[in-house]
Amino acid sequence: MIGREQPRTLYPDWDEFVPFLASRDVHHRSAAVQILTGLVRVDEDNRVEEILEDYFWLLHDESVFVARYAARHAGEIAVAKPHLQSRSRDSLLALRQMQNAARHAELVKA
Repeated sequence: MIGREQPRTLYPDWDEFVPFLASRDVHHRSAAVQILTGLVRVDEDNRVEEILEDYFWLLHDESVFVARYAARHAGEIAVAKPHLQSRSRDSLLALRQMQNAARHAELVKA
């Protein structure tokens, strides 16, 4: 995926991908997670901070598919932006507090 291999190519289009985090389409939300987390490592403007709440809300997405991608790629945010590590960790740990935490968390970890 070009966003991972050449993130500087897509970084200028960051704002084009953000609305897909709230798309009704599962595939659009999943793609946005993958693309935006691929761009975080070149995010010199700290744009990721503007979308963190929406991003981490996807950990609780109705689609386990989307939640799994959000969980899997949350670490990339923490690595690229060390000052956000505690926020990433806390959001991942909050999965345990969901109503269906055991079932949902296991599926996300898979």
